[in-house]
Amino acid sequence: MKTYLGMFDYQHRNPPAPFNVEYKPYASRALTIAVSQLEEEGFYEKYPTHQERFDSGLLAQRYQQICEEFEQGKRSL
Repeated sequence: MKTYLGMFDYQHRNPPAPFNVEYKPYASRALTIAVSQLEEEGFYEKYPTHQERFDSGLLAQRYQQICEEFEQGKRSL
């Protein structure tokens, strides 16, 4: 029961398109691409702890860059 309530709460706070004007259909794909690129570059070996990864900000920067590429039409789903 708790799982269902949690999912309802999540969906209520983050409605899908077209009800959510901030919905980005490419967001999940952008994150997957960013993580794959960083894995290939040895990011997770260089920053072994979650805090080090967070402090570096590299994942957020790469994700933002890829989202911008989707928005500009340089990438597509």
